[in-house]
Amino acid sequence: MMESKLTVKKKIIKLSTMFVLGVIVGFVLIIAVNALPTDGIKRNLKESVDVIVTEGYAYPIIQSKAACLDNFTEALVMSGCAYESNQSVIKKAMNVPVLMGSPIRYLNDYLNDKEVEFHNYARYWHGYQVILKPAYSVFNYQQMRNINYVFQGIVLVVLIYFLIKQRKLISLIAFLIAYFSIQPVAIGANLHFSWVVYIAMIASIVILKNKSKQEWTPEGVMLISGMCTSYMDLISAPLITLGIPLFFILDDEEHGKWKLKELLINSFVWCVGYAGMWISKWIIGSAILGRNVFKEALETAKYRSGNKDGWWELLAYEVVEENWKLIPAAQIVTIAVFVMLFVFIFFRKDGVKVVNKQYIILSLYPIIWILCMQNHSWVHFYFTYRILSILVVSLGCFLFSNLYYNRKQLKNGLLGNKTKQARENN
Repeated sequence: MMESKLTVKKKIIKLSTMFVLGVIVGFVLIIAVNALPTDGIKRNLKESVDVIVTEGYAYPIIQSKAACLDNFTEALVMSGCAYESNQSVIKKAMNVPVLMGSPIRYLNDYLNDKEVEFHNYARYWHGYQVILKPAYSVFNYQQMRNINYVFQGIVLVVLIYFLIKQRKLISLIAFLIAYFSIQPVAIGANLHFSWVVYIAMIASIVILKNKSKQEWTPEGVMLISGMCTSYMDLISAPLITLGIPLFFILDDEEHGKWKLKELLINSFVWCVGYAGMWISKWIIGSAILGRNVFKEALETAKYRSGNKDGWWELLAYEVVEENWKLIPAAQIVTIAVFVMLFVFIFFRKDGVKVVNKQYIILSLYPIIWILCMQNHSWVHFYFTYRILSILVVSLGCFLFSNLYYNRKQLKNGLLGNKTKQARENN
């Protein structure tokens, strides 16, 4: 018992050290990229700003609301990368001035040397600048979209490789259904959508690779996943970086094992990383800027988690429905699971057993998030719906693994019933 407590203590110290180092590295990197000159960035963005000017704010890349691009945020992000001023590098990195209101129009004006007004956006880390500022110094926006498609494809292939190598066919099928249900064609064309997908898939690769070598603890991966999400993402679909890696942590050959402890511990560690990284920005930002960034952040958080959109009072089921209807795979797999469970109840006497029950709990995570972030999930439903991919992959694996695990019992039950019926007829 004492050894177990000592192990837990060592793990907490290690995770705490990782967290502190992560904050330091994040702070240094965001300062460093804000010291870069912006001439090349402005020149390259000017070359391709017509792309988003033509598309507009919510452009459907294919004829589906689920494939709408968020060019409002893309323009906001580009403006932050291109911004230049006389203020110190550290204050610029902490304030992150961006264009708001009509960012596409204002960005076009700014890149054409017209006068515009920037607004501070200090509550986020804006860690995407660590990648985009150097990238936009070399490439224009259209080229970055093409590069994003290529890199997303590479990461996907690597993840599939590890799943095939470990013979996780059921997990592979469930994951691919979930992945293609969130419109990867839109994700590739929208850098804002991409960060959470990269983090989720890379964390999943590390987890799968680690199952044989034990180089990383699952808790360490989840802590970094949460921190990177807070650092890189502007609340597009952050829960994906919790749900997808966690799915692979819970996935193994021990179908009968109840993994509630692993589920709760790794969820908690991700939350610590995600919330802790945000709070660290508010603390550092308040200290450097001499104003209360905490207050700015908490006021926004209160509004986004509320149940109002202007004067309109939102109903919880309407918010869930607005997201739910954009992902048919979630509807299909949920119905299929209910049908399967009904059949299992009917064949219980034949030895049918429900396995992998932890996936049921995991599948509820996106619903809980939507209910806790009603305003945000309502206003931005055309991209927040992607967190329901967690439900798809969880219930998909629950469905397929239970059918596979109980295939003999179901077959025997069906054959037994047919035999019994034949005897009664004779």
